[in-house]
Amino acid sequence: MIFDIAFTMIENVNNDIQISVAQGCAPGQRIITETMEEKPKDKNGQDLFTVHPTKPWLINSSDNYILMQGELKVWFRWKDGDPFSKENVDDYIAFQETLRPNFRSDVDLVIGDDYVQGTYNHVPTTSTDFIEATYDSWRPYTSEGGVEIMSADTVFVCPMQYEVGWTFKTADLMHGESMTVTKEGSTRCYLLTGQDVSAGETSIPKYKLIELQSSSVTITNNSGTFCKIAKIFR
Repeated sequence: MIFDIAFTMIENVNNDIQISVAQGCAPGQRIITETMEEKPKDKNGQDLFTVHPTKPWLINSSDNYILMQGELKVWFRWKDGDPFSKENVDDYIAFQETLRPNFRSDVDLVIGDDYVQGTYNHVPTTSTDFIEATYDSWRPYTSEGGVEIMSADTVFVCPMQYEVGWTFKTADLMHGESMTVTKEGSTRCYLLTGQDVSAGETSIPKYKLIELQSSSVTITNNSGTFCKIAKIFR
């Protein structure tokens, strides 16, 4: 494993989620898992991913990185014997485009002899509804996967699950606008914001995991810039 992006651990909430943030990054810094054994695991040592029910060459995201701002390059490289191979590339693209119609152009997709690679940037210009959060919610089931910082203003959050089963969604909220966030899940529902925001008279600091107790809350962004909001629930 290669891991030269520095994360700062912010908090551990209820032994549900641990929040760490990478900021002040330098272009070229990377995280790379090089074997199947290096994929993230829960507190019991079990894999934090599941295999797609009908496409055994895809797994759901196990690290759940949330890009708050900036730009990341993401790639997946296969080896002999991996569930994903070059034969699956066209099906993978078609599947992604059912979730994100302009996937190929949006991420400037590059296809090599033994890898697929995309570049993800986050500079929104409009507020959005909540959608599945990760940069690639279903990804190739390969031995190697990597993330590389592409711009110095990149900030991304790692919400580490202690147990499998959490759902991650994100939305964007522009400066001067408000959004009503509805509670989801049957156990707990948390909010995490990329800027300092408010809920009525209550201030919500960025990168602090807030448990949503009521059925909904209205968030207002007066930070001076866009704000990504993550909703994490099970």
